[in-house]
Amino acid sequence: MTKTQIEKHGEVIKWFIDNQNKGVWYIMQGREYWQISLEPNFYEDYTYVQNDEYAEFRKALADGKTIQYYVDSFVGWQDTKTFDNTFDLPNSYRIKPDSPNLKKGDWFTVNSLAHVASGVYQVDEEIEIRQDYLLIKKGNHILEWNEITKWEPQENELCLFWDNGQEEYFIGKYGARIMVYASVELARVRKYVESDWDNIAPLEFIEVLKK
Repeated sequence: MTKTQIEKHGEVIKWFIDNQNKGVWYIMQGREYWQISLEPNFYEDYTYVQNDEYAEFRKALADGKTIQYYVDSFVGWQDTKTFDNTFDLPNSYRIKPDSPNLKKGDWFTVNSLAHVASGVYQVDEEIEIRQDYLLIKKGNHILEWNEITKWEPQENELCLFWDNGQEEYFIGKYGARIMVYASVELARVRKYVESDWDNIAPLEFIEVLKK
């Protein structure tokens, strides 16, 4: 083993000596996936991390992702570039969720992790987009990125369509040729593909309209 290998992988090598039955995770330069080895060679151009209860975070840091530490219920999660596995439990950390890049007018669904009613929501004046979460002003609820999913219509998905200022809503498959006839000044007008409509929403939005 060379001096360079020891300098680069020294911490992992030291851990592996005492935990050879667990192996270590490694990733080759230019690859996108990690593999585990019980007999690592600790090549200079490979990246290695310990296969302990923090392995998920070690790999994430090596991949350039951000780790977050849970401070308390008031502060919430904060970014950190290191973690202390001497005093803190693994559930004190998480990989920072990716932002869904929501903007005003976008729709999103709320998953079972959230503490607000499940269903579909639209980003409007009552929902404020923050750097790491959404703030629902009514009730002062916070929705983190891992608690929501941005809704985007899929091919042939049943959706709700309507025009601005109109009280008529139409159900149709996204991507299909929606042929709805409407009487406008005694003329028969056709509406076609989804791009002809001002608004599109998940079919679940019907439940909101009923209220």
